[in-house]
This record gives sequence, C-alpha cells and structure tokens, in this order.
Amino acid sequence: MKPTQLGLLVALGAIWGMSYVFIRVAAPVVGPVPLMAFRFAVGGAILTGYVVVTGKGRALRDGLRTQWKEFLLLGLFLMAFPTVLIGYAELGISASLASVLNASVPFFAAAAAFVLLGESMSFRQVGGLVLGFAGVAVAVGGVALNLGWNVVPFAAGSIVAAASYGVASVYIQRSRLRTIGTTSSAAAQLMATALLVPLVPITVQSTHVSPAVIGSALGLALLSTAVAYIIYFHLIETVGPTQASTVTFISPIAGILGGAALLGEPVGYGLVVGLALIFTGILLSSRELGILERLRRRASV
Repeated sequence: MKPTQLGLLVALGAIWGMSYVFIRVAAPVVGPVPLMAFRFAVGGAILTGYVVVTGKGRALRDGLRTQWKEFLLLGLFLMAFPTVLIGYAELGISASLASVLNASVPFFAAAAAFVLLGESMSFRQVGGLVLGFAGVAVAVGGVALNLGWNVVPFAAGSIVAAASYGVASVYIQRSRLRTIGTTSSAAAQLMATALLVPLVPITVQSTHVSPAVIGSALGLALLSTAVAYIIYFHLIETVGPTQASTVTFISPIAGILGGAALLGEPVGYGLVVGLALIFTGILLSSRELGILERLRRRASV
C-alpha cells in the first residue's frame, strides 16, 4: 500500500469514526429521523452527482428502474433503519460505545450467512464469533456498571443496527444485486431519503439549532456519507477489498478518541477490553468468514 493510499485509509477510518461524534451532538437536538433524512438527502445528492460526472449516470438510472425493489430494501436496512437506530442509541449512550458496538457487524453478517445461506462455520470461526459477542457484552456491561442499567435499551438499539447492516450484506449476496459500489450506494441513499423525508414533520424535535449542531449535521452528510463512500470504493479499486476492509479496525478507535477529545467522554476499562475482544474475534474469523470478502470483490459499479 502506497503512502497516499494508507493516508486515505486512515482518513476514511477517522471520518467514519467521527460520524458517531456528529450524531451524538446533533441527534438529541433535531431527532434521529430528521438528522438521517438530511444526511442521505445531501450525501445522496452529492454521490449521485459524482456518479453522473464519472460517466455512470445511465447505470444508476437503469438500476433504479429495473431493480428499485432491491435498492428500496437496501435503502431501508443498509441506510435508513440502522442509522436511525444509531441516532436513537446515542440519545443515551456515548459516541465511543456506539462506535465500538458497530464493530460487531462482521459477526452478524457471519451469523446471517450461516442461517440464510447455509454457509459452514469452522471451530475457529465459531470461536471468533463467541469472542466478538463477548466483547459486545463486556463493553455494554462496563458502561452500565458506571452509568446505570438504563443505558442498556439504547445500547440494544446500536446492536440491532449492527445486525441490520450484517443481514443487509447477506441480502446483497442472495438478491439479483450482485454489485455494491458508488452507483448502488447512491441509489440506496436516494431510497433512504424517500423513506425518511415523509417522517420528518412528525419526528423533528427542535428547529432551533446551534452552530455545533449545524456543523455536525453537515459533517455527517458531507464527510461521513458522500466523501467517505467515494474514498472507500476508490480504495477497493486501488488496493483491493481485503486491505480496504481494515478500516473496520480504525473507525472504532477514531470514535473513541473523538468522543474523548471533543465531547469529554470517559474511556473505561470495559470499553477497551470489549473492543480488544471484538478485534480479536474479527482476526480469528476473518480468513474463513468469506461473505464480506466476496461482497467487496463484486464492488465494481
């Protein structure tokens, strides 16, 4: 990996890690649904423009016409539903914990592949899954012991969001949609916008927002959505899916550091131990996981 590519990988991890900080600032003020509607409306519009400028506008148009059902489901379970759940979760838990819990996505993808696709699971992979879910339990338990067990419902929202991401990955494997890239991401974000915008009038909490909230919403839409997807798929094309997927290890660390530095969030032993267990679980199961690797190898659109 060249220095510029490594720099892009680190930047991507930082951007996606900071998304949890953006959500923690903005969601309690405007509400999770309006925030995510704004995120996908702005980010999706920019990504659509990028697709058109790069000569893939016709592929996007044809995809929306012929595979709109697939993109609608992706917009729901890969975009709208999990992000709104994360927004809800961060009404009660820290950005740090939310970023750590989201690192469990590969384990839910593996479990869904086992149930829905009949993929085999080796002893090593099962051990990795057990360690990963144990890490989730340790991270939540450590925070609950310090802040009280009333945080558990919010943490559960973040865990369900991770499960939604994992199941959506398996859905891509089973559906007619055999590619996932900038074109497909733009289409899914447009669908997520269509799903969320009608709910904004009945879910908005406040229209009196501070500069910090405005900046966080813009950061979420511009950086964590539009720019991040462009960088991610550029890395897939230039360094390959395996190396690009190592962003999984960077974003939770960036989320923890961002939460601590910008929001003053405490970093307890439970959070650190939980993240270490999750990372260990990913390392143990990564060579035999299969499903995410095959999905990323199809990222050519």
